[in-house]
Amino acid sequence: MTSFAIEKEKLLKLSTGGRVTYPEIKLLVHPISIRVVYVSAKLGIHPNILSGLCGLFSILSLVFFHYENYGVALFLCWLRTVFDYADGALARYSSKISKFGAYLDYTFDYLFYFTLIYLILMKMPSIWMRLYLSVSYIVYFSLVNYFIVPRIKFLTRRAPVKNFFQDHGLQLGLSLQSVFEPWLLAVFAFGLAPIYLWVPLSLNNLDLIYRLYETFRFYDPKLKAELKPSAISAS
Repeated sequence: MTSFAIEKEKLLKLSTGGRVTYPEIKLLVHPISIRVVYVSAKLGIHPNILSGLCGLFSILSLVFFHYENYGVALFLCWLRTVFDYADGALARYSSKISKFGAYLDYTFDYLFYFTLIYLILMKMPSIWMRLYLSVSYIVYFSLVNYFIVPRIKFLTRRAPVKNFFQDHGLQLGLSLQSVFEPWLLAVFAFGLAPIYLWVPLSLNNLDLIYRLYETFRFYDPKLKAELKPSAISAS
């Protein structure tokens, strides 16, 4: 058994934080990103170099999208996603975690995705589609980051559909900043934009509704209250 085969599972966990992941990321990104991490560690490459490559591919993807070369933009977006997953995994794998690296990764992500959404808005055929996308994006981003995610670990269980897919090692949904924007790019790359942009957008809104249902249905504040004493005693 090769060294990579031995380290593969560890690298995957460092890249994903666990086995559950979105199917397109699981199939198209992780198999490449973990190999990038392995080779980079062998060559002594610093994680910030991978972050820099992520930033470079981000800029190039936006430039090609702006000039309507959508196939190249989608490919470059895939590359930036590979390096986006790889830089943090390499930092953990090589014990080179730094605040600067985390800030770099965070900054590149937000600049890329918000700029991409802006460019997509400018290519929308009507003010109503622009309004639909912008409001949907802001609402999803706000509710998921500031209401849903802080409560996930205090759910008594996951909702049935999400639970079924998670039991099979998959995450169902179109999460912002990992899945949703590449799907929007794909709509352009396959010549389906702008008329079919409402398809991934509506699916994303359905995902938000289901996540809200899950949170309201299974969130138990008692679990959060029980965690505080143990956290205090542990400190």
